Amino acid sequence: MPLLEIEDLTVRFGGVTALSGVDLSLERGEFCAVIGPNGAGKTTLFNVIAGVIRPSSGLFRFDGAVVHRARPATMRHRGIARTFQVSRVFGSLTVAETVAIAAAGHRLLRPLGALRRYRADSEVSDRVAQLLADTGLSRRARDRADALNIGDVRRLDIARALAGDPALLLLDEPAAGIGVDGMRSLGELISSLRGRGVSVLLVEHYVGWALSLVDRAVVLDMGEKIAEGLPADVRSNPRVITAYLGHSGQAGDAESAAPSDRGAAAPAATAPAASTDAEPPADRATTTVSAAEPSADEATTTAAQPESPTVGVMPPARADARTVAPPSTDGAALLRIADLSVDYGHVSAVRGVSLNVYPGEFVTVVGANGAGKSSLLKCVMGLVPGAGTMVLSGRDLLSEPAHRRAAGGIGYVPEGRRIFAGLTVEENLKVTAGAHPDGAARMIDQVFTMFPSLARRRHQFGGNLSGGEQSMLAMGRAMMTQPHLLVADEITLGLAPVVVDELFEHLTRMAASGVSVLLAEQNAAVALTAADRAYVMEVGHMTMTGRAADLRQDQRVIAAYLEM
Repeated sequence: MPLLEIEDLTVRFGGVTALSGVDLSLERGEFCAVIGPNGAGKTTLFNVIAGVIRPSSGLFRFDGAVVHRARPATMRHRGIARTFQVSRVFGSLTVAETVAIAAAGHRLLRPLGALRRYRADSEVSDRVAQLLADTGLSRRARDRADALNIGDVRRLDIARALAGDPALLLLDEPAAGIGVDGMRSLGELISSLRGRGVSVLLVEHYVGWALSLVDRAVVLDMGEKIAEGLPADVRSNPRVITAYLGHSGQAGDAESAAPSDRGAAAPAATAPAASTDAEPPADRATTTVSAAEPSADEATTTAAQPESPTVGVMPPARADARTVAPPSTDGAALLRIADLSVDYGHVSAVRGVSLNVYPGEFVTVVGANGAGKSSLLKCVMGLVPGAGTMVLSGRDLLSEPAHRRAAGGIGYVPEGRRIFAGLTVEENLKVTAGAHPDGAARMIDQVFTMFPSLARRRHQFGGNLSGGEQSMLAMGRAMMTQPHLLVADEITLGLAPVVVDELFEHLTRMAASGVSVLLAEQNAAVALTAADRAYVMEVGHMTMTGRAADLRQDQRVIAAYLEM
């Protein structure tokens, strides 16, 4: 009998279906990865198993018992333990005391009682010492938990989870922010758990790393299971590759039309005239794949063009997709980033990144979930602090707050759109026109010319728009600031292919009108079709850079998503 059995599992949040008819089983002692792009339903699945979310329908058994409506504490007592992507430690306690609360607290419920037992009961103290030894934390036993680096914090998470002798361990993004060397070390720890007889269910953005640790993998996309099997079979599955890299045209048509030519007239707002280091890991050195590169300091190696990828992996661009030569990169960059790093407490999200964007150029940063793309763009906007060099038209951006960056020529389309749901379409646009109040009416008219569907809904609340219309509104709102540089983050999430194509058509027209575009995008197929130049980001580092058309044919781009 399997340890875990899930049949036809469906979870709905109002009108949104997060999981639809998912089947999953896990044998005792088996290691299985659950992978998939953003919005696939991985976290929802974990929350169902852990008792945080009750499923809308389906069958859920653990160790032979039906556990549909069990609470998290009940699931813990049944033998399910989990870690979380964002670790929270008791900062004022030592590492040993933190583990002691998990080792004794599940009986006593109160942390103080658990600590008293740890100090008075040699059985508990011996148990804690063994857990610290098993997870490589013995040397840090007396250190405060908030003094640990992120790699040791992840080890502490696992030690706490193991303290209850679970039959099933749920690991949620354990490699987030720890870097390649940390991933190797953590992978050794996870592999060592096989000797304990515990089953492991692993959710992870770093697909290649995850697949190297497990016996089997399940792939989710948009709430449905699209593949299951041995790691090697999953890695080469065309549906899996498409789920991660995206499509380059309308649904079902591998060679459908790419976004409009860069030479097309632009109805968008006209922009004003625009006047390394933390080294990547040895096996992830930045590679230049094209001679048409911005500067020598952005690449460390030159490599010959490899053979084209397997047919059907990344559909070919239409032959006339770009008939106008991309902007020159011979002059001064509009945006220059050098040796940029972004940290979130213990977590290092971006390390030693360098990047240039030239006037009128469309640049995309592609990479898998968790690569650091959004953190990079948030740093450009001043939403998270960074260290290094960041210059826009001669101005030091890192010294400016976010509102000055917006007023000074940067428009921002955030991930998830983040429009004002309780304001009308027109009010959303007016709010953003604060820096240019005299030209607000003219700019709104230009946005409505750019997106006719928004004009028809100008008095409709933003929260009542479709996902595609909300994305258009977010883009139009960014254009209200009359930017020199448009920064857009993951604009394709959750959108139909035809809507994606329309949004990219507008991005290419903006670039043709003189507005530089910096796009972070997981959908590599469509981004590399539309952009002039591209960077590939992995585990916080830039690992490849070159002409987008060249990278689109490079097998290593696929490796960046699905291999270690």
